[in-house]
Amino acid sequence: MFSIVTKMNNSSGVGYLYLVLGGLMIIGGLYLTKSTLEFVGNALSTEGVVIESVQKGEHLYPRIKFQDHNGKSHIIDVSPGCRPACYKDLERVNILYRPDVVMDAKIDSFMGLWLSGVGVFSVGASFVIISLFQLKRLNRKPV
Repeated sequence: MFSIVTKMNNSSGVGYLYLVLGGLMIIGGLYLTKSTLEFVGNALSTEGVVIESVQKGEHLYPRIKFQDHNGKSHIIDVSPGCRPACYKDLERVNILYRPDVVMDAKIDSFMGLWLSGVGVFSVGASFVIISLFQLKRLNRKPV
């Protein structure tokens, strides 16, 4: 096991692989952030009420009731899920939704809107930084 780790630590191929993976993750994080910016820019805001928490797998997802700009009521399950529940029953939350796709509504919070993009970007950036240090270390000529 340790010999595999040693070989990986001394392989520039692994460093370049992580560099490429990190770059792809940075691009993915930027894409997710751009999509969120477009969603927020075109979304309408309303207030919703958490009516219950729905268990899916190990997580609890808030089920929210809200009215759109036409006064029509909607009930949706919103991501992300948490354990324990992120929201209490009857808690009021701000909702963002696009009028053309009301069922794609999201809670107006950092976790509900930005966490995925920022998370993917951050992991990708750390891959790139670590791989650059690794490649620099491997390419250093002994004196």
